[in-house]
Amino acid sequence: MTIASIAFGSLYRLHLAVASSVPKSAGEWDVRAADGNFKSGRSAYAEQFISRMDLSGTSTLLDVGCGPGTIVCPWPNGCPV
Repeated sequence: MTIASIAFGSLYRLHLAVASSVPKSAGEWDVRAADGNFKSGRSAYAEQFISRMDLSGTSTLLDVGCGPGTIVCPWPNGCPV
């Protein structure tokens, strides 16, 4: 088997079908965000990642594709509540 022979689109659709849950409304996400129940905490990975970034003079950080906020939450002033 080669990487070219793998049908990633089909695998992704299958994964979505198996893992999907009931979509949440914007209001439900707002309540969850206001609750501040963030599961991300300090980790060796986040500390090492942040230590290698040149953040001098930075006042904000955009964590694209962040999942639970692995990088932003441990960053000083991260995870606004």
